[in-house]
Amino acid sequence: MKLRIKKLTAVGLVSMMILALTGCGDKVKLTEEQNDLIAEYIAGTMLKYSYDNEWDYTKLKVAQNTYVPKGTSSAAQNQKLTGSSNSASSMAGSTSTTKAGNTGNSSAIGNGTASANTNPLTSMPSSLGLTGVDITYKGCSVGKSYPIDEFAIAVPAFSGYQVAAVEFELKNTTGSAMTLNTSAGSVSMKLTVSGNNVNQYTSLLKNDISGLKNISLAAGETYTAVAVFQVEESLAAQVSGSTLTITAGSTSLGTLTLK
Repeated sequence: MKLRIKKLTAVGLVSMMILALTGCGDKVKLTEEQNDLIAEYIAGTMLKYSYDNEWDYTKLKVAQNTYVPKGTSSAAQNQKLTGSSNSASSMAGSTSTTKAGNTGNSSAIGNGTASANTNPLTSMPSSLGLTGVDITYKGCSVGKSYPIDEFAIAVPAFSGYQVAAVEFELKNTTGSAMTLNTSAGSVSMKLTVSGNNVNQYTSLLKNDISGLKNISLAAGETYTAVAVFQVEESLAAQVSGSTLTITAGSTSLGTLTLK
């Protein structure tokens, strides 16, 4: 009933506006069909922004102004909200082809150690939906893209950022071949670099550890999967020694220190 009253009110206002238009003089002549089109457009616009639809357009406005893809730091979010040079399309989790010019921009960081309290790698397989798989930390690299192989499909760094890629080895410990699928898992990761939190970046890489799809792995074989992060250039050199927090849903599995 409330919505109907608002519609009737809108129609009344539309009629008044049309009368005002037709009373402005004889220079503008509108056909009946044109009047109907104008009335329909005005009524639709008014109803779109009526109180009954407030949640819809408010939600859209909030999404447009605050959405930041998974994997950007709080600083990147602030840049997005204040109109940074990074467009919405450049912030999306897409991939691009990396040419030879990016080769050599990556530096190895070395091995990591699990926290003394708990080893998150022990419980990661089950949280990822993997059975008969052991996960070990392989290493981390920081550079302009990942991977850096010539003509490889890679994740490029945002302007003012570098890509930190944390690699893991997944080993098939069973006696038969298996297929790896992790997209239904609940694992997410966060880097803490000099007090700055950087969320895991959602990529379309085939070996993204959170999005493995139909990866065949023979008995006893290993597969390299990766978690990607976009780290500000000013913090890139400090990724060594940073803390990687691994979470399953709302439960922390533990931390890993990158060395």
